[in-house]
Amino acid sequence: MSGRGQANTRRRQSQGTCWLKLRSVFFDIDEVADHSFGLPHMMPTTEEFTRHMKALQLHKNDLIVCFDHIGIFSSPRAWYTLETFGCPNVKVLNGGLEAWKKANMPVAPGDLKQFPENSGSFDFVRKDSNILSMSQVNALIPKLRSKDVSHYVLDARGAERFSGKVAEPRKGLRSGCIEGSINVPFYDLLTEDSVRMKTVPELKQLFKDKGIDYSKPITASCGSGLTACIILLALRRVGATNLSLYDGSWTEYGSYPKPCLLYTSPSPRDLSTSRMPSSACKKKKKKK
Repeated sequence: MSGRGQANTRRRQSQGTCWLKLRSVFFDIDEVADHSFGLPHMMPTTEEFTRHMKALQLHKNDLIVCFDHIGIFSSPRAWYTLETFGCPNVKVLNGGLEAWKKANMPVAPGDLKQFPENSGSFDFVRKDSNILSMSQVNALIPKLRSKDVSHYVLDARGAERFSGKVAEPRKGLRSGCIEGSINVPFYDLLTEDSVRMKTVPELKQLFKDKGIDYSKPITASCGSGLTACIILLALRRVGATNLSLYDGSWTEYGSYPKPCLLYTSPSPRDLSTSRMPSSACKKKKKKK
């Protein structure tokens, strides 16, 4: 479900006995966003997020399960947004609604709103360290260049977009990547049919092969801040804790007329790690 996320909430209530209530609502990541930037689905302010959560009757401590119609695509963005605002019980349904149906679980059409409102907290506070700005990312570049990497930036876009071999799908954006970033295409984190996320051992091996030490701080980026959250979810599954999202991603970074990185003649080592060599960045000459 392109650009959209869905949330499924389970609430435990007491009426003599404890029971679980299942309620599905539509969590629109394009609406639950800060529109003042002019960029797609930017992380909302606390006030904007709270307004939407009240409208959806999603409380801070609800158990919330995010899912896509098919597979895993936008649901990790919903997951990361909810976690950024302090929701402690957020999950992603591996395989999405299609997997739910194949498991013969119950489904119903539309939003189920017949359940009475339940009490709960709307005391949300945005964890700003979960989100990096472009200036913060630029400040990381010396660390990314260092042989002793102390911070990683992982890019979820496809290899050809990352290397600058193909044009960006959005008009007006230059091609290339953030200097020193590492390419981890989001589809490499998923099974071949892109329906489920790979197992924890498979994910650990993938990050190891990329030379990524996930005990260190990691920032994820992509085209617009959507599929980067698939990387963040995969990292969380393998035990990484110091994570952040470059929210503007390449839609913001690629709109500025700065030198970008392109493959010239990368060495086998550069290709194997998917890290762009710093020598590939050629400064544009000023016109006289």
